[in-house]
Parts: sequence; structure tokens; C-alpha cells
Amino acid sequence: MARRFGLFLPHLRLPFQLTLAPIFLWGALLSGGRWGWETFAAFLSLHLFLYPAATAFNSVYDKDEGPVGGIEAPPPVPPGLLGFSLAVGAVGVLLAVPAGAAFLLLYTTSAGWAAAAPLVPANPLFLAGAASAALTAVGLYPATQVFQVEEDRARGDATLAVTLGPARALRLGALLLLGGGTLAAWAASRLPGGWQAAAVALGYLALAALQLRLAATVNRPHLFRRAMRVVNAGTAGFLLFLLALAL
Repeated sequence: MARRFGLFLPHLRLPFQLTLAPIFLWGALLSGGRWGWETFAAFLSLHLFLYPAATAFNSVYDKDEGPVGGIEAPPPVPPGLLGFSLAVGAVGVLLAVPAGAAFLLLYTTSAGWAAAAPLVPANPLFLAGAASAALTAVGLYPATQVFQVEEDRARGDATLAVTLGPARALRLGALLLLGGGTLAAWAASRLPGGWQAAAVALGYLALAALQLRLAATVNRPHLFRRAMRVVNAGTAGFLLFLLALAL
């Protein structure tokens, strides 16, 4: 059993799931709610169970041999991974029950907000936060695709990087990051303090610049590692911003 679990574990890509953590935390922050044990359980349910389960489920069908998000050399898909992914997802749903029905029906920023406070869809702060998170996620997504274009093309997957080409997809992503950064800076300006909007704006400008630099160098070696550095830089920057707010 331990050996079988060891074969399953890499397909959960647990470190890679942390790249999604800022989206949940951003929603929880903007909600103005308190971070209770229900919110903590909701966070764990997503990042340790539901997201990893979806990643493992995807591995069963894609059977990637080249780099994928978070793994440069994916291991073979072991027998039983499909059932394991469904079981992990089921545990995640059970863990999320204390957060309430609204959380179980929502995603991203909305889930973070609903886990920390009652959801108010008409709130301009919620709308700006959700839109900024969506633009950020879509903007960074090409950086998780550009190193697997050949494999996706051979399989017939029409990803953004396949359709537009790696460089164009990254440039479009940088433009979306600037749009997401504009909304995020406005949302941050509503928070108590005075420095948050400037910090968010500068962070997004730096991230867009990194992605444009990646677009200009897509034909150089070690594309996977360079693309992952862009994604990880965005994650680390936002987590540092949230840590600064907490302190």
C-alpha cells in the first residue's frame, strides 16, 4: 500500500498547487471576514485535496511524457490512479463541509470570500477582486503551456499556446496581467493603509515584464524551468504582499 501511494503522490503535484493559493487568500482578504477554523479547513480542502485530485485525474487521461506544470519529467501513470484521485477529491469535499454550501459550489476568489464571510456578489470590491483573479489566472496560464506545445499539438489539444504560438500567447497573457493588475490595485486601494495599491501595481508590472521577457526567449534552452520561475515569482510576490498585510 505504501509503495502504491508513493507512485500516486507525484501526480498530485502538491507544491504546484500553492500557485493557486493567492487566489483563495485574495478573496478571503477582500471579504473583510475573520479567518476561523472553517476558513482554514476550506483552504486545505482545495489545496491539499480538490486541486491535487483534479491534477491526478487529468494525468490519467493525458498521460503526459514531457514537462507539465510543476513536473519537468512526469512519472508513468500507475494503475489505480483514477480511483485514487476520486477518493482524494471526496475527502476534500468532506473537509470543506464546515465552510458551508456556498463554498462547495464556488471557485477561486469566490470560494475564498465565501469561506471567510457571507458572499455579496453585487459588492464592487468582490467583482473587482474576482475579475482581477480571473485575468491573472488566464494571463499566467500560457506560462504553464509553452513548454508542452509539441506534445499538446500531437495530441490535438488546442491550447492557447498551440493556437497562437508560445510567444504570442505569452504576450497576450502579459496584457491580461496588466488588466488584472489594474483591478487588483483598485481593490487594494480600498484596504486600510495607503501603500497597498502601489505595491500591487508595481508587482503586476514586474510580473508582466518577466512574462514578456520569457516571450522573447521561448526558443532558448530550459524553457520549462524559466517558465516555472515566472509562475513562482507571481505566487511568491502575492504571498509576500499578503504576509505584509498580516504583519
